[in-house]
Amino acid sequence: MATGVRIAIVAPADDCVPSRADHATGNGIKALADALVMRGHTVLVCAPIPSHSDARVVGTVGYRGSGHVGPDVTLAHLMRAVAALERFKPDVTHDFTGHIGLLDAGEAVAAALTVTAAEPLPTMQPELMRNLAERRSRAGAPTALVAQTTWVQERIRGIAWDSVIPPAVTVRDAVFAAAKLPCAVYVGPLSPGGGVLAAVQAARALGLPLRIARRHATPAGDAYLFNHVSTHLGAEVEIVEVSDSSTGRRLLADAGLLITTPAVHARSPHTAVRALASGTPVLVAAAPTDPTAPIVDGSTVMQVTFTAMSPQTATHLRQADAYECRRRAAVTFGPDTTAAAYEQIYKRLLAPAGSRPLSIAGTT
Repeated sequence: MATGVRIAIVAPADDCVPSRADHATGNGIKALADALVMRGHTVLVCAPIPSHSDARVVGTVGYRGSGHVGPDVTLAHLMRAVAALERFKPDVTHDFTGHIGLLDAGEAVAAALTVTAAEPLPTMQPELMRNLAERRSRAGAPTALVAQTTWVQERIRGIAWDSVIPPAVTVRDAVFAAAKLPCAVYVGPLSPGGGVLAAVQAARALGLPLRIARRHATPAGDAYLFNHVSTHLGAEVEIVEVSDSSTGRRLLADAGLLITTPAVHARSPHTAVRALASGTPVLVAAAPTDPTAPIVDGSTVMQVTFTAMSPQTATHLRQADAYECRRRAAVTFGPDTTAAAYEQIYKRLLAPAGSRPLSIAGTT
């Protein structure tokens, strides 16, 4: 018989739900929680103030800004989350902090624990995560370890990851433009090895002007950008200041193409997903020596080497339909898809040992 599950989601201490800094994790938690509620589950979200969701929300600490949270604030956030868990009594605790499972929280943390790693945090070192899984296994408390990206999966080695599930993207929240400007855009690190020069080469190979998004400026990044990268730039390359998230979203929506690289795409795939949701096709441009290329992935995302750049490649990307890009983002990375993937994790954790998997409402 299908049944709803009581799910407690603990968000990171440094951002709200949805994210005030426009980060993928906070936005993804909001989308996931809302989708789980729509699928018949009872969901509690423990997150900094102010946060909101279709699920029940318990505020923990005041928002201080991403990157400005010390150990004292993190501990206060976790302790208030644990108190909320004790009252809620979840079937599944879903931890996005990497800390909850390491606390001696008694029965507050549900027997079934899912840990989602968005970044390779210090608390997510392999030995700690292995010890957590082994200790809970001995206690008959199953644990699932999920990475949000393959980049995280590869950097926290020695872990038996259950799955890689990217953060959900609510497509209707993306700025959409059907008519595109005849230019490409690069959104990514402005640092050595960050991919900006690869984007310049790829845009030139395709015969497209390039806009480079400059955001979260740092002295080191500016020194690299203006002292090194600028010597490779011509009139066809423009550096665009991105002072807020709305400017960045507009930049993605207006561009005819997002150019990124395998390294950037592995670490921040949500940028490409947001571009698709805006109706913008994506090119993952690899260097000629990169063994991962060429791979053609569907009609709206391509991965090619510089040597594979051709007029046909440019035509293919320019003819990509904006509405098809948006549809692909919704089907592949939408909240319902992400919720269904996590339901499979919850279902496995809640199934008694040796029994058939539970039937959870909304799953197939």
